[in-house]
Formats: sequence, C-alpha cells, structure tokens
Amino acid sequence: MPTTRNWSGVPCTGARWVIRPSWGYGLIPTNDDLTLVLAAWPQAEVAQVKQDLQGNYLREVTANLGDWLDGGRQETRVVGEGVPNRFRKPYGPGWALVGDAGYAKDPVTAQGITDAFCDAELCAEALDATWRGSRGYAEALEEYQQHRDERALPMYEFTSQLADLAVPRRRRCSDCSARSPVTRKPWTSSPACSPAPCPSRNSSTPHTSRP
Repeated sequence: MPTTRNWSGVPCTGARWVIRPSWGYGLIPTNDDLTLVLAAWPQAEVAQVKQDLQGNYLREVTANLGDWLDGGRQETRVVGEGVPNRFRKPYGPGWALVGDAGYAKDPVTAQGITDAFCDAELCAEALDATWRGSRGYAEALEEYQQHRDERALPMYEFTSQLADLAVPRRRRCSDCSARSPVTRKPWTSSPACSPAPCPSRNSSTPHTSRP
C-alpha cells in the first residue's frame, strides 16, 4: 500500500529510496519545486494503517527519512490505497480496454503510462484491421490480448515480486559461477527489469494470461 504527500522545502534532485524488510520509503522530485514523499506498507497491514493514515504516515517518514525532511513542510493531504494486481479480458462485443482498465499492478515500477500507450497502439491496430474488413472482430481482438499479455506479463511478475518489499535472497558464489562461468559476475540482468517494447503483430509467442 503506497501512501504519498507533496512537501515543500525538501531539496531533491533525484529519486532517493530507503528499503526495509516489508517496508519502503522514497523521495521523488515533482512539479512546482515540491517533493513527493512516499511510504509503502505490506498489503496485509492496510486495514490497520488506514485507521490513522495521517499519523502512521508521519511516524514512518520522519523515522526513516527524517534528515532529508528537516525544514520541510507538508503541502497536500496524504493519499494512499492498496492496489490489487489483476489481468482482465480486454475486449467484448462493442468494447475494448487499454492500460490499467485491462490489467493493473502495483505502481512501484511506474509502468502505467507506458502500458496505456502500448495497449492503445495494439488495440488501434486490431480495430483498424476489423474496420477495414481484413479480419473478424473476435480474431483481431484476441490477437490484441495475446500481444498485450506477452509484452506485459514479465513486468507484471517482476512488479508483483518487488511490491512484496521482501529482502532479496542472497545468491551463493557457486550459484553465480555456475550461471556465468566465464565472467563470474554476481548479478545477472533480467528483461523483466526494463519496459518491453510494443510487440509486432507478426509475433508468434504463445498466448499467456493471468487471472
């Protein structure tokens, strides 16, 4: 559950993060020389936190971001809510969904606008094919869903793991050596950690979906 509020008098030229087991805090510069101050709780604690959202928020950010907030002033009210992760079928007779309307995930990876643009492009291509008469509506929109899911699912899975705010499992040196025997680098990059491009309509990746 992320909770945020804009502050003035908190100099911040780039995002700053403090991660604790099952908790997270951040500073993000925004418009009008304000800084977004964020605290995130586990979903299991949402009901308890909301009993005193303002008090719990202030207690957590001052305890974990206190030095950065010295001299700052809160300018907006605290807002926050638990965010369910879900996939929906994005089309039906006479309607289609794009972006968060079709599938939603925790905002921790900040992919919402990217998803909306990519989905809109794929959906527009499917509808164009239908209106031109080259493909039936159901066939074109089913392919739209397939391409949406294959593009979005890796980031969806990664976001769900990251939003748990769990401490990452430390890899053993033997694991790293086996995974990369030549370079022996302790970490390997994952395509799920960066936004995937909108796929081509000619993609043949099998369809996958999430409930």
